[in-house]
Amino acid sequence: MWMLSRLWRSSVGGGSAESKKGKKRVTRVAVIVVAAFASLWFPIQVILVLKSVDVFKPDTHFKISLQIVSHVLAYTSSCINPLLYAFLSENFRKAFRKIVYCGPGSRRQGNQRHMPLPTKTTRTGSCPDIL
Repeated sequence: MWMLSRLWRSSVGGGSAESKKGKKRVTRVAVIVVAAFASLWFPIQVILVLKSVDVFKPDTHFKISLQIVSHVLAYTSSCINPLLYAFLSENFRKAFRKIVYCGPGSRRQGNQRHMPLPTKTTRTGSCPDIL
C-alpha cells in the first residue's frame, strides 16, 4: 500500500484528469492483485497456523483433501497474476478482441477490408474459413 500512497502523493499541481484516471486504474489493479493474493493464500495459512497449535490434524480423507486444495489455491496465485495484469489492462483487452473477434463483417467475400500491419504488441490475422 506504500506504493499506492506514493503514487497518489506524486502529483505536482493537482494533476490532470488523465493523470487521475491513470492513477485510479493502477490503484484498481493493485487492489485486485492484493485481494486475489490474500484470498488464495488465506486457506493454507489458516491450516498451517492450526497445525502449529495442534488444532488441525490431517487424520481424515476430508482434512487431507482440504489441505491439498488449500495448497493448490495458494499456488494458483502465481498462475493468476499474469492473467489479472493482462485482462485488467485496457490495451491488452483491445488487442485481444482485435485478434480473436471473428463475427459478422470480419471477413467479406471479394471486397476484402484493409488489415492493419502488425505491431510489436499485436498481431492481426484473418479468421479461419468455416465450411
